Amino acid sequence: MNIREWNQMELSKKSGVSQRMISAILSEDSGCSVETADALAHAFGLEGWHLIMPNLTEDLLKSKAVQALFDSYVNASPEGRALIDAMANRESKLRPTP
Repeated sequence: MNIREWNQMELSKKSGVSQRMISAILSEDSGCSVETADALAHAFGLEGWHLIMPNLTEDLLKSKAVQALFDSYVNASPEGRALIDAMANRESKLRPTP
């Protein structure tokens, strides 16, 4: 919402999710069903699972790299998944600590 500069009412209109539900989700007073997450995400042109990814930046979303990686992982053989996992593990160890 911050990136698009939308308020809760604008998101409600674009997603079909009530403003009351959006407020409850944002204040952590209510959980979010898969259907609601999908409706909210689709308002932004995203998939529901994107909303639960910590630190997913706008540039990654725009590049579609995360979706492509996810699709590659889902369609990979067990050996391919093991290679992707190993590479991700390697990269996480090389990342500088803040």
